[in-house]
Amino acid sequence: MSARVVQTVLVKRRGPGGFTKRAATEQVRDLGHDTSDLDDSYPNYWRFRQVSPRNIVGGSYRTFQVKPGIELVYGELKDGVRANPTPSAWGALGPSKPYHCKTNLIGQHIPGVKGRQGKVVSCATPPPAAYARTSEGYRLGSDPKQLARRKGQVMLERAGKQWPVSREYAARQLRERALGPSAFVRGEHRNEIEGRIRDLEAEPDHIPVPVGHEYRHRRGSNICAPDHPMWSSDEWNDILEQARERASDRADRMGIPLESGSMEFRPNPATTYEEILVDEVRRDPRSTKYMTAETKCIEWFRARNARRRQKGHTSPQFLAAERRRLAQAEGIDTTSNEYLDTLSPQSRRKTLRKSKPKATRAKKSRRKR
Repeated sequence: MSARVVQTVLVKRRGPGGFTKRAATEQVRDLGHDTSDLDDSYPNYWRFRQVSPRNIVGGSYRTFQVKPGIELVYGELKDGVRANPTPSAWGALGPSKPYHCKTNLIGQHIPGVKGRQGKVVSCATPPPAAYARTSEGYRLGSDPKQLARRKGQVMLERAGKQWPVSREYAARQLRERALGPSAFVRGEHRNEIEGRIRDLEAEPDHIPVPVGHEYRHRRGSNICAPDHPMWSSDEWNDILEQARERASDRADRMGIPLESGSMEFRPNPATTYEEILVDEVRRDPRSTKYMTAETKCIEWFRARNARRRQKGHTSPQFLAAERRRLAQAEGIDTTSNEYLDTLSPQSRRKTLRKSKPKATRAKKSRRKR
């Protein structure tokens, strides 16, 4: 009997309980599965392929849910096929070296920015980050970071030059070209989203709105973006239309004008038509999922910002600048030997280079010529 293996891992993408791309990758990695072959062309889920369908017996697929939002698709391997073999060329050739393989990408013209476009001529071994350097050369690393970078590449050729790119990048570029540029939306600036969130938090009671997304994404795939179908659905338009009708009736009974700037007689100055409208929208039980979506989007945006700041605050450049700022606050001369002796040789050279006047550096560079 053929062995049963995991052919694909499906992770929910949209709606309540969905995962972002980063969170989905972490979940799949925690389950012990490969994350290098990700297909993000499906609107409702992320698809992490483990084994090519060509190696699976047709009609043998079975789906099992391992946790909410994550499913494993099992299948039976064909006779004489290994589950997910590591090509022998990866260990024999070293990093980013071309080798012969069978893939549909061969011969395809990969679009993209300058330096990352060309014709696929062969496969390539993983990047140097997946290898450990030894006295005898390179070997595939076993460290978790090296295992995460153990991803296949393809070799592109253009104008007689060759360079490697990841297979994931090449496949994604081909999918995006097939969909066309109109299928994707550029992300908003991070400051615009932060300002919008501040305005929403300044008014605890408000009509739910899409917060926005700062990264480029496929149109309609991100619940936080205004282009998501949820924010233009018939249900949401019906909620707003019925809320406006009920708010107008209440405003007429209370003698409140529909224009917020009107100075006509108002029995209760503390109540405006906008406040009544917000109250009617939030009273509708169907609006709960829209308020939940807005809250989740704000939480996700803050979590992404926190990770970005944490990464920036642990960079060598930030730590060096912080150390220099604290020394200056204590009155220490950052060009003195006392301060320079506390630095590493590399940081010492950088500090000395920055402390020299530009004119002196220019004269030295001219003398070297």
